[in-house]
Amino acid sequence: MILEPPASVQKLQTALQAKAKEAPSYRFYLLYDKLYRKDVLGYAYRCCKANAGAPEALAEMREMMRRLKLTVNEAKTRVCHLPEQRFDFLGYSFGRYYLPQTGRAYLCPWPSKRSVQRLIGAIREATERSTQWQEADEVVRTINRKLHGWANYFSLGPTGKAYRTINQYTLRRLCRWLCRKHKVRNSGARRFPYEYLYDTLGLVELTAVRA
Repeated sequence: MILEPPASVQKLQTALQAKAKEAPSYRFYLLYDKLYRKDVLGYAYRCCKANAGAPEALAEMREMMRRLKLTVNEAKTRVCHLPEQRFDFLGYSFGRYYLPQTGRAYLCPWPSKRSVQRLIGAIREATERSTQWQEADEVVRTINRKLHGWANYFSLGPTGKAYRTINQYTLRRLCRWLCRKHKVRNSGARRFPYEYLYDTLGLVELTAVRA
């Protein structure tokens, strides 16, 4: 059973359909803010309830997509049982999360491990031996652009763990790059302390609002 969506959801559906037809290869990375709209969640819940749960709703969704002449990516489509399971979508992991301070559990999104590893790979590439001909401030600007762009998108949910992992890796990697460039044989902790990296070179430090 396909329920009639509210006008606001119909407007979103129409916009997505038009964009998908206009640019078939377009990746809808910025949809995460739409998923948490009250009207979207309410409509999804009513569809699941009216169709005896997620499996039947999934079948109806396929039929809806067929009518819109859009293709369902079967490799990335499945029924997930929350909170026992979790799933990744648009770079985020969705599932049960425990507050470090209290241990209280709640459902939310957070940056997926794969998304963190992709950024780490980009920072690694920016600090390869082949880049040692560049000036330090130029390399730092490159890293900062990657950090800013990543954090602007991955700011939803508890981001503290991901941000700490990225900050620690970036510090170690940049310090190692500086040691190689200036032929410093030790760890470089004295010559290139954190204050030098952050205050002098202007390296960005990701700061999480939530743990």
